[in-house]
Amino acid sequence: MLRLIIRNNWSAVDDEGVFWLPLDHSFEIPEQNEPDWTRINTPWFERSIYDKNSNGIHDSIESSEIPVGMGISYGVELTSTHLTELEQLGIEIVDVLESIDSVLIGIQEASLAPTLAGMDDVVMIHHYGTVVFYGDIQTPNVKARNSSIYPDAAWNFGVTGKGVNIAMVDTGVDNEHPGLVGKFVAGYDAVCYLHTDPTCVAAGLGARETDGSYDPDDGNQHGTACIGMSSATGIDADGSQSEFYGSAPGSSLVDVRIGTDAGAGPFENYILEQEFYESAMNGIQWIIDNKDTAWAGVDESLHGIDIISLSWGITSHEGGGSDGTDMHSMILDAAMEEGVVVSVAAGNDGPNNDGLSGMGSSDLSITVGATDDGNTVSRDDDTIASYSSRGPRRDNGDGNPLNELKPEITAPGTNIIHGRGMCDFRWLQ
Repeated sequence: MLRLIIRNNWSAVDDEGVFWLPLDHSFEIPEQNEPDWTRINTPWFERSIYDKNSNGIHDSIESSEIPVGMGISYGVELTSTHLTELEQLGIEIVDVLESIDSVLIGIQEASLAPTLAGMDDVVMIHHYGTVVFYGDIQTPNVKARNSSIYPDAAWNFGVTGKGVNIAMVDTGVDNEHPGLVGKFVAGYDAVCYLHTDPTCVAAGLGARETDGSYDPDDGNQHGTACIGMSSATGIDADGSQSEFYGSAPGSSLVDVRIGTDAGAGPFENYILEQEFYESAMNGIQWIIDNKDTAWAGVDESLHGIDIISLSWGITSHEGGGSDGTDMHSMILDAAMEEGVVVSVAAGNDGPNNDGLSGMGSSDLSITVGATDDGNTVSRDDDTIASYSSRGPRRDNGDGNPLNELKPEITAPGTNIIHGRGMCDFRWLQ
């Protein structure tokens, strides 16, 4: 039996019949029976939907007539020997993803894939995905902030996000916005570390720092808007207090830039699509590597990284969604296993999508769909937003039917008030 003891002030039955355990009250939770489904213990690469002919090569690479972005996954711990073997083939390694024993090797001729797949310990040749950004009512609607309809909200119990570091992985954050002042504790620019753009040139060598000391700005405003929804304090440019809080106004920011001023790679003339993908993967690996880092100049309570927030996704190169065996879903699983909670957007493909795209299909991440709150605090008129991607995720063949049940949760995503930076500090809808 599991004995649960709660020691705090949560002692109420709310209007939806949810019972909050009284102070120092214990409640015995019966042990649960093992599920009656049969676990399938074959490794992921033997049941991936991306390799239907089981030759260790992403099917879309085999059908490609043009060079493609490639990643390589190994079935054992990645070593310097593996890297040397690639270099001996004349392949320049773009990035090493230790957490999933994989490497990114950039654009390669599709005809090279069989050679790579035949190398020792290689289990999958992946095709890069394509990164796509998704982008005063919502906080009381989710019962973060008190309201006349829901008086016992999270803030009332001291749950404001204080002491929690959120890694906003996006286009950077303009933390000079009055509602975000004092939030920054650390930052990293994956675009500048791996590649370059005008922002990197202007920033100089400091933009390549990996110790968390660099503070990326946001020339696009997607990242600023997203962190505002989670962390903004609601302070206006004139110093007055507005009603536009984030859900966790006490939380702090780790600013990880993976997108450029134009927001995405394919239509820009200074960063290519494959470089955008590489920056995204590198940024997440940096978070895993720094999950416990003692950031310079901040209190010990703000060391490390607690949450990864992803308001974007990565699409695949074939019809239908992902089963979670792509590199970008697996690196999110690795982050969760390291104790960093990942919140990822389900996507904006609407009700007719065939499963969920990569990242939103991660086994362990919390995938978040969008609701339309009807511009009211009451939940009675809430609906799933017309644009929000639906589940379930495609079956990964592991015998567990529960990890296909995504999204796990929904939250308001329509008519949201968010912060705007770039010296024009406002709240926009």
